Amino acid sequence: MDISYRVTPDDVVAFNIYVTETAPGLRGLMLAVTAAVVIALSWMVGAATSSIVAGVTAGLVGGGLYLFTAPRLLRASVAAIVRRRLRSAGSRLVGDHAMKITPDTLVGTSEDAESQTLLAAIRRVVRHDDHAYIYVSVDSAYILPRTGVTGGDYDAFVDALQLAMAAARN
Repeated sequence: MDISYRVTPDDVVAFNIYVTETAPGLRGLMLAVTAAVVIALSWMVGAATSSIVAGVTAGLVGGGLYLFTAPRLLRASVAAIVRRRLRSAGSRLVGDHAMKITPDTLVGTSEDAESQTLLAAIRRVVRHDDHAYIYVSVDSAYILPRTGVTGGDYDAFVDALQLAMAAARN
């Protein structure tokens, strides 16, 4: 089964945001920073005003604002970094690509490269929003955007890939 598709900078940004937001430990880090913000603001405002109520209120408001804005700031930061790297490096990630499932491998091609990965070696396939991320290593994946498909059927290809992976592992 074959599929052809176009990857845009937005698709690469979406993948990097997904990786960042699902990174182990990120939620714990966000909660730890939030607790630090609450404690620091409570202490500073409480000490400045000599009011425990004002300190606790300021800490809770500051912690809430942090929890509300931090994920958005993180996404914006990741997007800016990825776009800057794509512009400066002229990445092969962006552009026209194709994939083909053979009996034993997944063959990926771009305008200037071809790679083959044993189906049994593919770590996992993640469907997230309008993308499928086909992990060929811990931190490397093919990005297959549903909206970027120019030939073939997105759902049928991803389903066929998952079946072929399962068969290759047995």
